[in-house]
Amino acid sequence: SGTGNVTVGARNITVEAKHNRSSSGLKAEAKAEPSGGGAIGFSGAFVTTEANADTTASIGGSGANITATGTVTVRGTADNDAKSEGKAITGGLVGVGAVILSATSAGSTTAKVGGSTTKLDATGAVTIEAVATARALSDGKAIAGGVGAGTGVDSTATVDPDVTAKIGSNADVSSDSSITVEASLDADVNADAEGVSAGALAAGVSIANAFM
Repeated sequence: SGTGNVTVGARNITVEAKHNRSSSGLKAEAKAEPSGGGAIGFSGAFVTTEANADTTASIGGSGANITATGTVTVRGTADNDAKSEGKAITGGLVGVGAVILSATSAGSTTAKVGGSTTKLDATGAVTIEAVATARALSDGKAIAGGVGAGTGVDSTATVDPDVTAKIGSNADVSSDSSITVEASLDADVNADAEGVSAGALAAGVSIANAFM
């Protein structure tokens, strides 16, 4: 980024910030698979994953003067991908399995030009673009067997990002070609919960919540 009392002159100007583009395959991921047994057996998995990175590409600021004889591109791109997996397996005269997990994809992706008294003049196109991908997957499974068997699974996935492309207030932006200001989001959220109880007295509760 460039801010405050800056003079920039060039043919083409590109300011770009990137975080984990989707092609990289990088993500925040956590997994737990406990097991238990005995006359009274218990196993529990507790998993939390968060992908909340903030990514900002910016140019300008108070008193900045930017001139390009070609194009100006300001682009912020980010991929916040969170995945939680948990599986609990329990066997015994009395077997209890519990899984509680959450996956959250949030963070902000921003592309912006200037604030007060920023002046940007380009002969070519001016593009201000914020592109974000947000994915959250929460997958839980509990298996219990015994004369008395019980399972409980609580699985929550949340996608809640901020994606912003903007021209700052009181900024003066001009182009002899075109000015494009665009923000886009590709979001996917999925929560799965599965409980399997086997026995003379068997009970199970499975709760899955997906929020976007």
